[in-house]
Amino acid sequence: MQLIRTSLPLESVILKGQLPFKHELLLLDDLNPEHLYQQYLAVMDKMQLYTSSTIDGLTECLPYNILLTNRWMLIIPRTTNEVGTVKGHGVNFIGRFLVSSHEQLQWLTNYGFMHFLTDCGVVNC
Repeated sequence: MQLIRTSLPLESVILKGQLPFKHELLLLDDLNPEHLYQQYLAVMDKMQLYTSSTIDGLTECLPYNILLTNRWMLIIPRTTNEVGTVKGHGVNFIGRFLVSSHEQLQWLTNYGFMHFLTDCGVVNC
């Protein structure tokens, strides 16, 4: 889990439903933990992110990222967390990226930030 305080460069794209990969956006009235958890479970089921296998009695999930603000929750199924030599993480989906070298930054800039996110996600059907 990562907790950050930052601006969200992709927030307008997220709120307009313009992400080019599969996702589920829930607009929130409040941050009631029980209500959030029920919404989370419903989305996980709707997106078929649960698998039929279990580990120590707990149901496994397919890879995904979840972003939570005080206004919305976004769940994004993932196919990978690495494209080229750049590793991805949930914060990428708000438009923030961390790279470990100038070469990675140059590659990511040329490749395209949204292209990277789309390759990490599941293509919309």
